[in-house]
Amino acid sequence: MDSIIGRDISADSKDTGKVMTNSEMLKDVVRQHWHQKLDGTDKAKVKALANEIDIHLANITNVVDPLDYEIFCVPNMISHSKHMSRDEFDKYLRLMESMAYGYSSVFGSDVAGLALIGISSKAKNVSGVERYHKLLSAHVESKIKTYHSKIEKRKRHVDGLYFRVRTHERSILRFFRRGRISKLTRRIDYGIRRVESLNYKFDKFNGIYRNLKLRSNKD
Repeated sequence: MDSIIGRDISADSKDTGKVMTNSEMLKDVVRQHWHQKLDGTDKAKVKALANEIDIHLANITNVVDPLDYEIFCVPNMISHSKHMSRDEFDKYLRLMESMAYGYSSVFGSDVAGLALIGISSKAKNVSGVERYHKLLSAHVESKIKTYHSKIEKRKRHVDGLYFRVRTHERSILRFFRRGRISKLTRRIDYGIRRVESLNYKFDKFNGIYRNLKLRSNKD
């Protein structure tokens, strides 16, 4: 029995190792493919560009599928870099990183990956990618305003319920209004929970918005 178990574990380890090896091989092929697109006469510039892209990939590896990004986005970005200065390309990469985090936080990593593939294809310079960054920022801003409005409306509603409870409690007939007071109190508790839920979403989108601005403007 032990020998059978031993063989199974060994077989599983080999299969796992094979999958990992195949995955690493694929990554190497993808990496070689986009590195070849960097070929040029200025070796120092090519090396610097490759280093910038490697750092960029490391910065977004936790928010989008890095392999898909390297296959579909990086070749587009390399092509665009030929028409940009070093500073412009650096700004381009920062904006892409900012949107990677923004789209991933709002819509999830799968949608973020698809969005970035489309953006890297269509936005061929800094002004082009800035336009998409502004659209995402505007969407997040709209969410912030919506949740702020809902929070204020819900707070006013809860304040109104509190006022009604206090009115009943000050009444000489308060002992006959205990059922009404209890019902209002339950509605207040529900209202408070709704405010807390809305505040959580408000804070989330506020954080996303700050992150969008910070990442797009970092040094």
